[in-house]
Amino acid sequence: MTCQVHRPELNLPAWLPTAAENYIQHTVMGQSIRSVARRTRSHPSTVLRQVRRLEAKRDDPLIDAAFDSFASRSLSYTSYLEKDATTMAMQIEAAPTSDVTVLPQQKIDKDGLFALRRLSERGAVLAVARDMETAVVVRDDDECGSLRTAVVETSVAQAMALRNWISCKDPDARIAKYFITAEGKRAVRELIAEEENRACNFSDNQMIGETANNTDGRSRYIVAENPVMSLSRRRDKTGIPFISREQLEAGERIRQDYELSGIDASTLQEQGDFDSSDTDSLHHGVAAARARLSTALKELGPGLADVAIECCCLQNGIEVTEKKMGWSARSGKVVLRIALTRLIQHYKRTEGKFAPMIG
Repeated sequence: MTCQVHRPELNLPAWLPTAAENYIQHTVMGQSIRSVARRTRSHPSTVLRQVRRLEAKRDDPLIDAAFDSFASRSLSYTSYLEKDATTMAMQIEAAPTSDVTVLPQQKIDKDGLFALRRLSERGAVLAVARDMETAVVVRDDDECGSLRTAVVETSVAQAMALRNWISCKDPDARIAKYFITAEGKRAVRELIAEEENRACNFSDNQMIGETANNTDGRSRYIVAENPVMSLSRRRDKTGIPFISREQLEAGERIRQDYELSGIDASTLQEQGDFDSSDTDSLHHGVAAARARLSTALKELGPGLADVAIECCCLQNGIEVTEKKMGWSARSGKVVLRIALTRLIQHYKRTEGKFAPMIG
């Protein structure tokens, strides 16, 4: 008579890819390849290939750290039997939200889209240093040098790596650099489409993205280049950039505060002087970003605030902004440059040379 040992299954998040879930069930929870295959109704050879492929990716610091987190959260068979369900539920609730094992889908989608948008820009990489709680999106440009465009929690970056949104070419480097993958670009389009659908009160069962007049059926959602960044590459007859490095950084600051504030585009456009005082129910990082954004827009005043909202926050093109505001052609970029100069003065006076920490 064969004695079968019951091995508990770890309660894994729904966003985890099937391959990663199978890998954890096999390597962490000790489930056999065949039992994992039966549970997922897959062929054992398929599960084996998934396990081997992910084992080969353990050189990636983000993926390795993510699997280590799942391993540390797992319970041994003995402790699993000794602890009742109430005690285990209390332990799960007490886990820090920065742990990749308890990250909610909503946070991954929101913060992931924030990072993926920046990684979609030319020359952008996600820099990850070992044992650091945050990762930084840096954009390298031959003319403007390196510019920080986003800060991401390492746990969110780990989830992005597990979902194959980002990949690292040299995982052994002291500072690993991650690039957006084709799957990550597809995720950007889908997340933007879902975001717009929610804003328009579309139902969840509607098709994601508009495909009308698009014969190949692909989504038309794209990530446009930052108009401020585009202007920074233009030079006058003497070779001086139209937008300076300081002006570019000022535009990035107000854009980051807008994206962190959680304010939708319509509210920002219709109520540039939105109330930032009622923030008791908001996360402190969101409340701080909303307050900084409100202060900066009030400092700019009408006209300059409008162009900052359109070009820096919403990243609408100069021509689109000119038509919307009723300005003459080629006047928008001049007004934008004035607004960025005013922002430089504002940030130096209120926050100093360096931007406040995000989060």
